[in-house]
Amino acid sequence: MTRFKNSACTSIMVGKKASMDGSTFIARNEDRVVAIEPKRFIVQPAVSGRDETYVSPYNKLTVKLPATGMRYIATPSGDQSMGPNEEDGFTEAKFGESATEG
Repeated sequence: MTRFKNSACTSIMVGKKASMDGSTFIARNEDRVVAIEPKRFIVQPAVSGRDETYVSPYNKLTVKLPATGMRYIATPSGDQSMGPNEEDGFTEAKFGESATEG
């Protein structure tokens, strides 16, 4: 019998106009290889004058990064051996994203 490996993530995002006090929220689960996967909470500082190209460790996608970027928060996996995998977060402008739903 062949078993299927299913992987699905679910996110709930609440914007400032949808919360009672104007806060923004993000909540997500991961249905991946392991039931509990440790996460990190990080704050990436704003950047300016950057001259860098990102190369994905997964598929070698190559992207020239912009010279400037906003400060943002993210919750990547604790294990960073496969790359940053910063799956969700908010920028300093309160723009939120969740990047792993398929």
